[in-house]
Amino acid sequence: MRVPHAIDVAISRQAWRDPGMVAWKQILNGIEIPPLTLFATPDRMQRTWDMVATGGFVEDPQFCMVRREVDLASADDPRLVLARTLFVGGSTIPGDDVLVAVEDVAAEPGRVVVFDWARPIPTRWAPVMTVEEFCDAIAAYGSHISA
Repeated sequence: MRVPHAIDVAISRQAWRDPGMVAWKQILNGIEIPPLTLFATPDRMQRTWDMVATGGFVEDPQFCMVRREVDLASADDPRLVLARTLFVGGSTIPGDDVLVAVEDVAAEPGRVVVFDWARPIPTRWAPVMTVEEFCDAIAAYGSHISA
């Protein structure tokens, strides 16, 4: 699993910390979300990826995912490609099944998406911002928390 450079930098600078629910709602453009947490380490991100990969989420059409890019129906298919994804946050309430992810981790700048149950299938992965913008927002809110 590749962690985008911006996230590596944020972790090393201790600017990668959970911003709190008020900030999450602002960062995620007002998308209705359950309580979320930011995954603090690449190990936690990998464990979540493993859970999604083996937990039946990919096979369930409700979650709008495919395992590999070749599994997409077309170039316009909006589903998330698991092989190119890093999960960086998720709901704290078991069963809420809301995740925040970096889509296409090999790309720079990469894009952060959030799973939004209110959107229709297959468009439930809503784009939020670039990885760099996300890291900046997390750092800005995190600095308010520690101040």
